Amino acid sequence: MEKIIYFIILLFTLVSCKDEISLDSINNSDKIVVYCFPTESDTTYMQIARSVPIKSYSNIIDKTAIDNAEINYTVNGKTSRIESIGKGFYKITGLQKKGDDIAFYVKTDGLPPVSAITTIPESVNICKPTEKGITLYDQDSESTQKFDQVTATFTDNSNTHDYYAVRVMVKNYTGYVKVSNKNEIYYLPNLATYKQYDHTDQSDTVSLVYNDSVYSVAEINTSSEELLSPTSEMDDGFGFSNNFYQNMYIFDDSSINGKTYTLHLNIPSNASYGVSTSTGYKYYDFDKAYQVQLMHLTPQYYHFLKSLNEIRNNDMAQYGLSQISPTVSNVSSGLGLFGAWITTQTTWVKK
Repeated sequence: MEKIIYFIILLFTLVSCKDEISLDSINNSDKIVVYCFPTESDTTYMQIARSVPIKSYSNIIDKTAIDNAEINYTVNGKTSRIESIGKGFYKITGLQKKGDDIAFYVKTDGLPPVSAITTIPESVNICKPTEKGITLYDQDSESTQKFDQVTATFTDNSNTHDYYAVRVMVKNYTGYVKVSNKNEIYYLPNLATYKQYDHTDQSDTVSLVYNDSVYSVAEINTSSEELLSPTSEMDDGFGFSNNFYQNMYIFDDSSINGKTYTLHLNIPSNASYGVSTSTGYKYYDFDKAYQVQLMHLTPQYYHFLKSLNEIRNNDMAQYGLSQISPTVSNVSSGLGLFGAWITTQTTWVKK
């Protein structure tokens, strides 16, 4: 924060300018907004709304959902069944698989009709992950931190320009350690306690007992992975961070086209996971496992996520010192995004 304030002061010291922006130059007509992200499934959801012109923003912001749209949604030319489920959401039923060509045409009273097309990409195989503990130096805290580095390998298609997103799923467990020997059976909260405070004996039988588990999407430290473009010190100084929308870490194959590549994904090893219950917080800190999900995205979906990341990470623009780029749209005559994807997921690897 101190860095961004410093550069703001510097800019105001060096530059004196005046920008006049006329709101009359902005298109004030309503448009249909559609968001839909088909993949391999028999159920897809679509959200349809009305855009809000600036002049009407304060009056109709809560009345944008469209529940009476006429929708024609086709998979390889075959019409799918559509059901309105309220608040602008529609449920589409019909089997979809990789390679399918999908299209929609949407119209409603008083607005220009919209359309879009997309194709579900081919899946990309990814190998069983590995996990090991590492230590990295953090410049912000000026200290070292421990991470679980999860690695997984895949091969890119040399014949196409491909776009990806990677996520790491975490399964956190509750449980206990059961120790049995010729004299007794006793229980410990974790394996570290057994190793640290108990005198191990060759006759001991030690087993990990898992009671319950919860799932979450990990936040990845990208410093060990060049494909995820960690920011430089100069970027950081000018207020450009490196956060990814919904922890979907996107990249393309510009630097790895046709190669076999291993992703190095760092997860904070001390990350705790708790769930609020009627009796307080229940913590799932007994053990954890990791799964890598590799998503093959259409170009439109990738560039849409990239534009969201750029908006989120541009602190300069949020202070009014640079432009905020608009989000990408491939909906003809309207707004929104029709982007397909497909996921390959690895088996789980225990920490």
